[in-house]
Amino acid sequence: SDVWAFGVTMWEVFTDAQIPYCEISDDAVLRKRVFEEGLRLSKPRGCPDWIYGIMRECWNHDARRRPTFSQLKKRLGQAGGKWEYRVPTCRLGQQQQQHTQQGAETYLL
Repeated sequence: SDVWAFGVTMWEVFTDAQIPYCEISDDAVLRKRVFEEGLRLSKPRGCPDWIYGIMRECWNHDARRRPTFSQLKKRLGQAGGKWEYRVPTCRLGQQQQQHTQQGAETYLL
């Protein structure tokens, strides 16, 4: 479902675009482990507990128990600027450096 995929996309954001389940190369084994055995992606380092909780809800085996996009929008919107996740910035071009601090950290809110 799209909500499941949204949870995976959130996980990818917090892992710097790592490939989900990259350690499992066989699609049949992956389906069995995820859908029959309940395998879920682990909590990314630096990810707030409440965000990982939302990811886990998106991956609920029972699609009816997953949040809707309206619910997700509301919950994530309510957080507003209450949390931050630090990601290192790359070196910027000379022109861009005039507007930002070199070596500073970027915050995704």
